[in-house]
Amino acid sequence: MSKSILSAILLISIIGAVAFLLLPKNQEFKVLQEKLKAKKDELQYKEQYLLSLKEASEELEKYKEELAKVDSAIPSNSSLPALFAFIQKETQYNGLVPKNLGSFVVNVVPANPTIKETHLDFEVSGNYASIKDFLHALEKSARLIELENISLGSETKTTAPGSSPSSPTSAEETKKEASLEATFKIKVHSY
Repeated sequence: MSKSILSAILLISIIGAVAFLLLPKNQEFKVLQEKLKAKKDELQYKEQYLLSLKEASEELEKYKEELAKVDSAIPSNSSLPALFAFIQKETQYNGLVPKNLGSFVVNVVPANPTIKETHLDFEVSGNYASIKDFLHALEKSARLIELENISLGSETKTTAPGSSPSSPTSAEETKKEASLEATFKIKVHSY
């Protein structure tokens, strides 16, 4: 009997030792299986996300030209020198004389902090048709330019046609030429 009791105790000890050793490994295995399932789910989600991004990119590729126009209308930087060059080029192209480049202020739009507004004041002089053509050029510009205010005033110049420093001019030869002075306040947007 002592052999059978000893065998039973030994069998119970072996089963207990195996259970003691295998039970933590079994629980660790279950935890690793759950982590593996979570990683597979995460990987599947990321693959679906990348697929949706690829589809969106392909869809945007169809509108590449239109998006380029939007990007030029609201550029990614305020680029003040480019804005000044544009204004100088357009004023001169339309027959205006740039007189005074006034102040400029760059503000962040409170409703959308990623958008900046640049406010700029400048003066030009020229005739009515030139000012009208310049306004049309601002309107047709690819860049989004808002005219906040325009003030017009007149300026009278006295010129002597064909005069040179050595020839005297008479009062009859002197002619008065009227031109307009315009002060513009504009606003442009950028990211």
